[in-house]
Amino acid sequence: LTEGRPVTNRMRNCSRFCENGFFHYNFSRYSMLTREEKDIVYWEFIEQIHRIKRGGIRIHHIDSHHHIHNAPNIFPIVLKVAKDEKINGIRLLRNYGKIPVIKRIGKEIYNMKIRKNHCSYSTYFGSLQDYLSDRKKQKDSAILEIMVHPDFSSTGLLIDRAAEASYESPFGEQLSLLLEAIKAQGDMLLSFS
Repeated sequence: LTEGRPVTNRMRNCSRFCENGFFHYNFSRYSMLTREEKDIVYWEFIEQIHRIKRGGIRIHHIDSHHHIHNAPNIFPIVLKVAKDEKINGIRLLRNYGKIPVIKRIGKEIYNMKIRKNHCSYSTYFGSLQDYLSDRKKQKDSAILEIMVHPDFSSTGLLIDRAAEASYESPFGEQLSLLLEAIKAQGDMLLSFS
């Protein structure tokens, strides 16, 4: 809902989310949506999911660009979509690493709702830096999902694209080195492919 071209005509014509047929990401994550806007968002998500499935991709969990699935006005719609499409996973809100107390409480309320709806597939979610700096807090049986932004560097290396890098000129750390740093901690790597 934040970048690119919507897949449904109703969303393309919804000025709350789009301009000239493209998402503009100028809407508030906190203002209430009308019943019609909720319906438009719901059907946009449903059609995006159906296109993914038609492409032969198995959906393990729901996630979103710019973490928009966590927005207070979008989150209830995501829960309904997950239930209706029988998707048993929704990415948790970041709950690992250094997070201010007030934010941590708010995030945990959302994460409790995800767990209550049987949609959690991990114990923690955070960045590689969170993992490396807070490793001692993790329990042995915990599953930590580490956020990366895979891309190819200008030389063709698979990297974790830095937050400030553009798609046109990506830069970041080589992913294989980051994976080695995790293995060096003695932890096991899991994949959801």
